[in-house]
Amino acid sequence: MARKLLYIPLAVFSAIMIYVLAVSASLTKYFPLWSAGDLPIHIANIFFLDNYGFHNIVPNWYNGFALFELYSPGWSYLGLFLYKIINNYLFTVYAALIVTYLIGLAGIYLISKNQGFSRLETALFFLSFFFSYIVSVYAIRTGRFPELLAWALFALFFYSIIYYKDKKLDVKIIFLPLMFALLMLTHVYVFTASSILILSILLVKNNKERLVIVSLLLLALIAASFWWIPFFSISQEVKDGAYSYGIFSELLQPSSIISTNTALSIALLALLFFYLKENKKDIKFYVPVIVLDLLILSRLIYFVPILRNIPTTPYNLLFLFLSLFLLFKIQNLKIKKLLVLALILFSLFSLIYVTNIELRYSYNSLDREFFSLFPEIKGKYFIMGKESDVYHEKLAAYAAAYYDLQTPIGYFREYENLKYIDINNNKILLKNAIQEIRDKFIDKDCSFEKGLKDFNVTEIITKSDYCSFAKECGFLEKNKTANLCLLTIPNS
Repeated sequence: MARKLLYIPLAVFSAIMIYVLAVSASLTKYFPLWSAGDLPIHIANIFFLDNYGFHNIVPNWYNGFALFELYSPGWSYLGLFLYKIINNYLFTVYAALIVTYLIGLAGIYLISKNQGFSRLETALFFLSFFFSYIVSVYAIRTGRFPELLAWALFALFFYSIIYYKDKKLDVKIIFLPLMFALLMLTHVYVFTASSILILSILLVKNNKERLVIVSLLLLALIAASFWWIPFFSISQEVKDGAYSYGIFSELLQPSSIISTNTALSIALLALLFFYLKENKKDIKFYVPVIVLDLLILSRLIYFVPILRNIPTTPYNLLFLFLSLFLLFKIQNLKIKKLLVLALILFSLFSLIYVTNIELRYSYNSLDREFFSLFPEIKGKYFIMGKESDVYHEKLAAYAAAYYDLQTPIGYFREYENLKYIDINNNKILLKNAIQEIRDKFIDKDCSFEKGLKDFNVTEIITKSDYCSFAKECGFLEKNKTANLCLLTIPNS
């Protein structure tokens, strides 16, 4: 009976998969300006990597920044590889998404084969993780493609952990440090959250095998040190950016009590209780997972260095993955029926949630007007106005990828708190200098022009209602559209 019921969530998650792949195909036509997350920068990073190279200075933003100094390079290398074949950024992104799903499927297939799961359970394991409402909305809507790739690699990493849990080490153990290094180079948050499983495998091994595993992981860290040493070094300097963010900023909010994180934490503990009741020999292996779960559920993780700096979503996805794994491992038929019913409810909730979130990409008329002006820009430009800085940053990603244009702003706001600009022999924080230009422009103070010249800006784009003001300040109109105008700085 429980097995027959599994076809219900299989059908529902299959429908979600078809829907997600269909609507995300809009990526092949539209640059993701309206992604709620970081997808535009990932596209720009393919261009930067192709034209400037790893850790070289990219002149397009912030008067120059070192590529991948503040972000993992893994997905961009996959993107560049595919771009060299496809030669189209948008098709490359969609192809990378498909490749990511295939990697995840391979990992779950290996896990399932090792654990003796049926083909039905294997398919459901894959679909219920990668096409759950949590992963689908987080990855597609917010453009977290590198993190999605990291979770696909995590499936392979988990396979290498679970494979050797009850088996002596052999030459294939080299797969574990390889996945360990790839996880770090793909997404540091996923790497940190999933590293708890290293403690799990060490707890069930003898001292000789522990030494081998630790030695191999140290070699993996050394191999990846070309990226993570500069990354962690410069991250320490960031006072007000993405790396000052963490789980504590979410879990200390009253709204977090009734949340996906709380539900998954409780679900994992319940599944561990039923599983370990049947498999007491595995208690030691799951102790680190239980401790992590309790730390998050009790909010005591706030006091744990490093772990407190990871947002909730990586932990949520770790708990979801482990919960699904345990669901298929539990043998008690009465419990199994209840779990399958819970999975059916989870699938139906995912279907309703995903289909009510806009995942398609498109352009509005203002987007197209910006696109029409970018080819006419010959020097460094600045988009002026009251619009969202995030929107301007995404336009900067488009302008860089398609026209190699330069602007003082960019998509890594951390640099605005790290870099300084020399103005009249005074070192001014980049963030403050940019904000002063914007404030003066909005207040219609013509002295904003001097700030632009300090950045060597020669052209600006602004809304039509500011065009007359800019021309009064001596700017020359180069072109205009229904809602925008492109102007050049006098004597530039």
